[in-house]
Amino acid sequence: MALALPSPSRLPYDVVCMVIDYLWDQRADLASCSLVCRDWLQPCRSHLFRSLRVHSTHADGDFSAFTEFLASPGGQCIRKHVRQLTLQGGPVWLDSQARPRIPLRLLAELINNHLPSLQGLEFRRVRFESDHMDLTSMGTWPRRTIGKLVFHCDSDQLDHFVNILNLLGIFTDISHLEFRAGPLVWRLVPDGVLKNLCWPGPIKVRSFALIGFPKRWTPVALQAIEQSGSLDGTLDTLTVGFQGYADEVEAILPFVHAAAPCIRRLRFNPIPPGLDVTVDVEQLLELFTLPIDTLTNLRSLVLVMYSHDNPTDVAQVVSIIQFRAYILLLQRCVASGLARSWMCGKWITTSRLSWTGMTWIAS
Repeated sequence: MALALPSPSRLPYDVVCMVIDYLWDQRADLASCSLVCRDWLQPCRSHLFRSLRVHSTHADGDFSAFTEFLASPGGQCIRKHVRQLTLQGGPVWLDSQARPRIPLRLLAELINNHLPSLQGLEFRRVRFESDHMDLTSMGTWPRRTIGKLVFHCDSDQLDHFVNILNLLGIFTDISHLEFRAGPLVWRLVPDGVLKNLCWPGPIKVRSFALIGFPKRWTPVALQAIEQSGSLDGTLDTLTVGFQGYADEVEAILPFVHAAAPCIRRLRFNPIPPGLDVTVDVEQLLELFTLPIDTLTNLRSLVLVMYSHDNPTDVAQVVSIIQFRAYILLLQRCVASGLARSWMCGKWITTSRLSWTGMTWIAS
């Protein structure tokens, strides 16, 4: 089984592809098929290397070595099949200076020269670095489109958030852009973050998601989307995942007003705050102030709610307040004639919420 057998496949090529499609998520079986006969090697290869995850625990060298591999004869055989790439650093507790670094120039070379079929790119616990030469020459780099771009931002990465934003300049069109905040994101926003953007041209973002971002940084990310030129009718989907603290809705309202003419789908996916007793739960009713009437092209609104089954968890109380705000908001949607709106989630009844109270809320 270590070598491909010299005999040709006895199955028609279409049947071979059908078998491989059935085994697309079973890599061990696909690898065995590719070793049985040389005619199975090429169809299997397109599935075996469709999704790659590069995991580095070193500050330097690993991602450069990966780029060099893709330029080698062996890498050239697989790079046209790579559609999804994840670049991942070490564990969360690893010191920020020890996390792998990716220069913007190296990343641009990787995306434009070595991965022609790339449709999705995800970054976890990596640092982006740039120098003056990178920023001044960005206008000469080739630009391309991409389907999905996801950034997982920990606290130390927000110190280099402008580099993450500058990375978007490599692309002309992003079907889905997503920023997810990591644990303990409490960094203050430095002055002039958006003044250091060096985009060579407009960036059209069709769907934008901001999950668990701190409210201090939320306006920065949203203002960057405004400056990208996506509010000309390109952006049609907005997803916001709240942390459960007060004034979070207030932080997104300016962007919602600015993007109101083009947003067609709006989704709120709250994240309970845990045991933080400093939360002013009544202010979660500010969700009721969402300017539904100004969203003239809104076609669907999704409200997602989670609750905990621990009676001592303040998140259960917050969820009740959220539920009230949701009901009021849905009533406004009905009054404004919104074609499609719904609420979904998992509700676990505890001692904090009696069935009498549930009946009152649902009514």
